[in-house]
Amino acid sequence: DSQPSLIATRLGSIAWGVFAAQSYVREHGALPPFSHHPVIALEAPLNMTPGGRWLAEHARGAREAAVVHDLSSAMALAVAGMGLVTLPAFMASREPTLQLVWPSAIGHQDFFLVAHPDALELPRVRVTVDHLTRCLRAQARVLSEV
Repeated sequence: DSQPSLIATRLGSIAWGVFAAQSYVREHGALPPFSHHPVIALEAPLNMTPGGRWLAEHARGAREAAVVHDLSSAMALAVAGMGLVTLPAFMASREPTLQLVWPSAIGHQDFFLVAHPDALELPRVRVTVDHLTRCLRAQARVLSEV
């Protein structure tokens, strides 16, 4: 069996940041160095995201408050005040109790729309792909900022 050719279209990039609950920041004050704070670690394959790589480099030696396999759990633990978390900024922005604790994006992750060329010939698929492309490109600036 051979793999079918797929068409991948880059639609933008997603900014990642370091966040903590406002209550955590009030209790613990200034955050750097990050190795002195508990972190919500990301297990494979999330450890290969910009957030996972940043934690490996900047929070080496930090106590792991938890190791999670999904970003929703990571965010919930951070909201509960368990420690620092790395998340896509658009995701963290939906939680008003989280605050950015690193002044800039820690990395960006490109995102793509991938489809099989035969599927793109189907009108219902083409309409869906075109709509998703327009919507995501319209949000590209917001998704790429912290």
